[in-house]
Amino acid sequence: MPMNESPQQTSPEWEQALQTLAAQRARIILLGARDTGKTTFSALLANRQLSHGIRVAVVDADVGQSEIGPPTTIGMGMLEVPVPTLHAVVPRAIYFVGSVTPRGRMLETVNGVRAMVSKAEEAGAESVIIDTTGFVTGAAARRLKCAKVEAVRPQFVVAIQRKDELEHMLRSIERRSCTVMRLPVPDAVVLKSPQMRQQRRMIRFFRYFQDSRQHIFELAQVGCEGTWFNTGTPLEWKEVHFLREALRSQVFWAERTSEHLFVITDKVVDERSLEVVAKTFRVAHVTPAGVHRFVKLLLGLLDADGDCLAIGILERIDFANRTITVRTPLKDASRVAILRFGGLKVRPDGKELGMVNPGEI
Repeated sequence: MPMNESPQQTSPEWEQALQTLAAQRARIILLGARDTGKTTFSALLANRQLSHGIRVAVVDADVGQSEIGPPTTIGMGMLEVPVPTLHAVVPRAIYFVGSVTPRGRMLETVNGVRAMVSKAEEAGAESVIIDTTGFVTGAAARRLKCAKVEAVRPQFVVAIQRKDELEHMLRSIERRSCTVMRLPVPDAVVLKSPQMRQQRRMIRFFRYFQDSRQHIFELAQVGCEGTWFNTGTPLEWKEVHFLREALRSQVFWAERTSEHLFVITDKVVDERSLEVVAKTFRVAHVTPAGVHRFVKLLLGLLDADGDCLAIGILERIDFANRTITVRTPLKDASRVAILRFGGLKVRPDGKELGMVNPGEI
C-alpha cells in the first residue's frame, strides 16, 4: 500500500478509483456533501499520482474547512513529497472569496476555482485535483457545482455520496465530455459538528494572524471591491451636514455615484428619512451602513494583477485623514493595489464575530 495510507482510509470502491486515476494527467473535480471524505480522497490521489511521477497540484475550494490556505480562501498547492493530509501542502496561491460558505458569493467561488486551476497549470501541473465544499443541496448548489464543472472542464468527476444526494446535478454533468465516478462514503469517515468546524477555523485563523502587523493605506492609493465604500465621489461638507440633520445620526462618511448614495452612520436609519434623502440627491438608491459593520472585517489584499497577496483584518478607518488600517501577516505591503472586502468578521485570535451580507456595505 502507498506511503501515508492505512486500510481504514479506503474501501474497495475507493481503491479501484484510485488505481484508475493514479496515472491520469487530468483535471479531476471532487463532489460530495459535508463529511464524505473528499479531502481524504484528494490527499490519497495526490500521493498516488506523485508516486507515478506526475506533477500534481491540489486546488482546495472548501472555503469553510480549507486545508491549503486560510479559511475564506481557495488555495492551490503543488506536491513536492507525499503528504499525510492536505494541510501539509504549502499554498502557492490563494483566492479570497471572503466567506466560509459559497452562499451569496457564488461568482467569486467559480472565479476563484478557475483562477487557481490556471495558476496550477501555469506552474507546470500535469494533473489538478479540485476539492469542493459540501454545499450540494438545492437549486443554488446545483447551479454552483455545474458552473464549476463548466469553468474547469474536468476529464473526471469523482462523486462521493451516501445515497443519491448528488444525482440531481450528476444527471446533467455526465452528459458532458467527462467521466463520472460514483463512490460510497467509507464507514471510517468522521462526522464533524458545527462547533468542531468553527473551532478548526478559529485555530487556522489564529495561526495565520499569529505574526501579523498593521499597515496603513491611503484611500486615494487603493481601489476597493465588494463594497460601496471608496468607489464614488465624497460629498461636500454642506451635503454631509444636511445628511446628519435628515437622518438624525452621526455621518462618518458619504459618497455618491450617478444613481447611488452610500452613507456610513452610527445607528440604524428609518426608511422615511432615506426616502427624503433619495429625493433630495436625486438618486435611485441610498445604502446606509453602521460603522460597526466594518470593524474586524476580513479583507483580501490584491496586487495590480488581481492576485491575492494575503488576507487581512480591517482594524480602523480614519475618515478624517482618509486612511484604512489593516492587520495582516504580509510584511511588505507596497504591492497592495486593491482591498477586497469580505463578509466575515474575525478577531486576530481567530474568534468569529459575525457576518456581513453582500450589498450591506
